[in-house]
Amino acid sequence: MPCPSHGHADCRPSTWCCDIDYLLSLLAVCRSEACGTDRQTPARLVSIHEYCPPHIDRRCEADCQGESMGIFPSMETKRLILREYEPADAGSEDTFAYLSSPEVCRLSSYELLTGDQAAAYVASLLRRQEETPRTCILFIITLKSASKIIGECGIGSLSTERCSAEIACRLGESYWGNGYGPEATSALLEFGFRTLGLHRMHALCDTRNGASARGLEKAGMIREGVLREHLLQKGEWRSSFVYSILQHEYSGGRFPESQEIW
Repeated sequence: MPCPSHGHADCRPSTWCCDIDYLLSLLAVCRSEACGTDRQTPARLVSIHEYCPPHIDRRCEADCQGESMGIFPSMETKRLILREYEPADAGSEDTFAYLSSPEVCRLSSYELLTGDQAAAYVASLLRRQEETPRTCILFIITLKSASKIIGECGIGSLSTERCSAEIACRLGESYWGNGYGPEATSALLEFGFRTLGLHRMHALCDTRNGASARGLEKAGMIREGVLREHLLQKGEWRSSFVYSILQHEYSGGRFPESQEIW
């Protein structure tokens, strides 16, 4: 079957890239800043302290009292380190590699960035780390064995009423097929449930991106259904799988068997 994006048969799907409206909106803000246009941060990117139960984490309790949350500590998995962006990342070739990759962006909402736009994107994230309250949390994904940046993941679309959030992850294509996506996603789930005290976490992925869907399932997320042609993306209507997991289904990094519910 020909690739719907490129029209020929030898295109392989992105092996791991689940994207969310949160990162798309954030990226649009960063692109606007790089181009000098005036666009406001989406109002739905609410502050963490507005919903985080104060008994969950002392950092959240401090922020509820108007104090800065600061930078979140890094998280380690068996093979990865997740940390927040640092100033040196703005000029990193590893960072630019996944921000400018056509293959990474092909089945996602992300747009290709130039070198200047990538630097502006990182600079915008660094400024947001100083905000009180914090409005977004994005982590660099580093491969332990090589001390090399291989992608990013994040949490957003925080809801005060539903105590829920969306998650996203994207990796450079050189690192697809190694299980790094599910491993990073598991760390995000740990962060959301244990540190932020969320009740529900969810993710979207293009229905043509089977590898991304399998990665979310491997992390223990459950497919809820399909959003049919809900997004006009790069000139064509996109349908997305919706995946989620609830706090009571999560237990210390051990997940229930993946399943579908309709």
